[in-house]
Amino acid sequence: MKKTPSSALRVLIALTLFFALLGCTSATSQRDVDKIYKPRRRSRAIEVYSKFTLSPETQRRLGKAFKSLDEIPVYRRIGSILAWGPTRASMASIIKKAQKKARALGGDAIILERSEKKKVYDDGLFKAYKVEVYALVVRFQ
Repeated sequence: MKKTPSSALRVLIALTLFFALLGCTSATSQRDVDKIYKPRRRSRAIEVYSKFTLSPETQRRLGKAFKSLDEIPVYRRIGSILAWGPTRASMASIIKKAQKKARALGGDAIILERSEKKKVYDDGLFKAYKVEVYALVVRFQ
């Protein structure tokens, strides 16, 4: 006869899965043009421009990929990205996920449009939040 787990064990397993999945960063992308561009080589950095202030730590972690919005060359918008992660994930790790999606779309850079903290869970005792970053994918002309 098979032994079934107790309800306390089920709750523990469910909570473990919830927190394990909550720790991941992810992104989704959408192409805005009909033309399909080849993905960029991995050796070429996807540049990051931001319309909001990034912390010095995030700028340091992005390294040479981070550029001032004043320096952006003429570009064409080819897509958009929504990247997210838990509040304990670094902004740099969320942006790096967006860079991977931009590379797949054939982009040269991403322009970070906005970032916001959203509540994903609230049972009265515990609250969980995630950080969402919306970015444009651009290709230089």
